Amino acid sequence: MRTSFDDGDGWHAQLDELGGADEDGWVGADLDPDEIDVDHYPLGALVVDDRHFEGLLPGQVPALVPPGEHTTLVALADARTFAEPGRPLTVVDLYDTPGQPAVLPCRMVGSMACNLEIGNMDFHEFVAEEGMEPWWEG
Repeated sequence: MRTSFDDGDGWHAQLDELGGADEDGWVGADLDPDEIDVDHYPLGALVVDDRHFEGLLPGQVPALVPPGEHTTLVALADARTFAEPGRPLTVVDLYDTPGQPAVLPCRMVGSMACNLEIGNMDFHEFVAEEGMEPWWEG
């Protein structure tokens, strides 16, 4: 979900890094399972590019997910995404601590989604802790 609209070129580069959006607005929708790098699992997600969400904060996200709809996570492309190396995305917890953010390099968000979906890891394991090296950097 795009929440910063100051860098159009950066947004398009972000989508390209995720494999490009298809005609229905999805990235990673047509992945070939035989070509997936399990260390950097690709993100499959619906792209939301609407100025209505400009400046949206992580704590506001859970209220946007319709009740009863299973959504693993929501990743925000915010100002940090376009200003920092690795194009970090702010991922928002929808279940354990709704609204809690975790900031991950773009290349790791697909792995996060996969691990959450299969119950291999919990959201809190992706939240950076001061003095601790994130598992993806180890």
